[in-house]
Amino acid sequence: MNRQDFMDTVNKAEEQYPVEKWIINDIHIWPIIRLSLYFQNADEFKINKKSKEANREVFASIIRVISILTGGLRFGYSYLKDFRKNSKPNSQADAVFLSDGISYIKLKDTWYEKYCDPLASLFNVNKLSYFLMTPFNKYFIPRNSPSMFIQPYIDYIKIKNALYFKIHSPEDDKLDKFDDFVDYLKVNKLYTNLSDLKKIKMQAHQIINIARFYIKMFRKTKPSICFSVGYYGNEGFALNLACRVLKIPSVDIQHGFQGDFHPAYGRWNRVPDKGYELLPKIFWCWSNYEATTINGWNKNHLKWHEPLVGGNPFLHLWQPENDDDIINYYDDKIIKIKNCCLDLKHVLYTIGGDEEYDELNKIIEIAKNTEKSFHWWFRLHPNYLNQKHKINAILRDNKIISYELDAATDFPLFAVLRHIDVHLTYFSSTVIEAELFGVPSVVMHKYGPMFFPEQFLSGWAIPAKTTNEIISAIEHQIGKKNFLKENKISQNMCNTEKAIAHLLKLIKENNKEKRTLTGLSA
Repeated sequence: MNRQDFMDTVNKAEEQYPVEKWIINDIHIWPIIRLSLYFQNADEFKINKKSKEANREVFASIIRVISILTGGLRFGYSYLKDFRKNSKPNSQADAVFLSDGISYIKLKDTWYEKYCDPLASLFNVNKLSYFLMTPFNKYFIPRNSPSMFIQPYIDYIKIKNALYFKIHSPEDDKLDKFDDFVDYLKVNKLYTNLSDLKKIKMQAHQIINIARFYIKMFRKTKPSICFSVGYYGNEGFALNLACRVLKIPSVDIQHGFQGDFHPAYGRWNRVPDKGYELLPKIFWCWSNYEATTINGWNKNHLKWHEPLVGGNPFLHLWQPENDDDIINYYDDKIIKIKNCCLDLKHVLYTIGGDEEYDELNKIIEIAKNTEKSFHWWFRLHPNYLNQKHKINAILRDNKIISYELDAATDFPLFAVLRHIDVHLTYFSSTVIEAELFGVPSVVMHKYGPMFFPEQFLSGWAIPAKTTNEIISAIEHQIGKKNFLKENKISQNMCNTEKAIAHLLKLIKENNKEKRTLTGLSA
């Protein structure tokens, strides 16, 4: 099901059922259900295979156990290897940041969190302290900024939750017309496992337990504001819940495309009077487009969920006029690569997950036929860095000569975009960032106009599906590259400064209040 159809179906459900009143363990569970349905049914995740559910669950459980065991070893190694950059929640911090655990890029010799580090630096400039938490088992070391590896604690909570979880009395739940809602989903051919509420109850209980973990740390760090990257996982939900309990403003930092058809950001048409505990108080948005999406549904809940246009702070480092050692370092390396193919135009192809291998085969055929015109840059998504050797082998087996994989993947995206003529993708949010660098895009996904309406409307992105269409679209977009009339990067930094000023004011106001740190028991 495409996103628009999914959102239309969900919004109809919100009209018919009191979703904003559904409560388990004293928290409103509609955000959990909404996002769970999205990941189970959206086309781009290709999970709607009910017949394989049982096998997939068993396989997923085995993978989780292996991940925890190997993750523990990686944690021990990384903790000791990068010991000086380990943070502990033993002193006050004005701001707390929760990374998504994968948004790290290597700048020279250290790993930089591209959404948290720029904001943390701005806090430092304003003489405010911060505390950074990093989940998941990626462990990018050495780190640019000190952080606390929290995944071992999260794993412990999840294991304990699974072993000791007990379903509480149904009388404690508030689930009016929930069974009718499940029937509605089935009639509308949305795959769901909601017939058995145990999983939702376990997830809600797990979120509460992770929130208790955060609360214990917040009682030590006493933050005035908290940020997260991608709030709609259990770790992010829990952060928002902990902040709500302790009356701390929570901020979601935009990390990709949003809009009306993203279920985490668009068309929340049924919201409790006091908002959802699992949603952030503030949505840090890159542009007015995303803010308009939030304002489309929050008019009666501005106190609880509001947008703040702050741009993408990491862009500031890569402004054309910025003479910086890091920029010069990557410029020199990329120019050396380009000097080997002076007469060619440079095409960046951003590759996502396994579902794109069919598209990759098509691009390989195009690369074969266009090596006299284009030099190809193949960039892997951070979630699939372990596929680099596999992709490299495929390219070599197909005797592709004019391509770059290592630099395209390992170098910061913005360092690469400064030197690219056109961007090609299935549906990567790089479309948005490419526009800011004056790089037009070609999008192969049939729902591209739905994902990137502004870019398609303005011509910064155009569709293409077949081999001939893709080649023609690339050539067309290269011809448009010089028609960028507006320096949106400078505008971005102006927005960032205004947004930071707004947050600083919020922090000062919050510090004046005498907050009693009470709530969920630890």
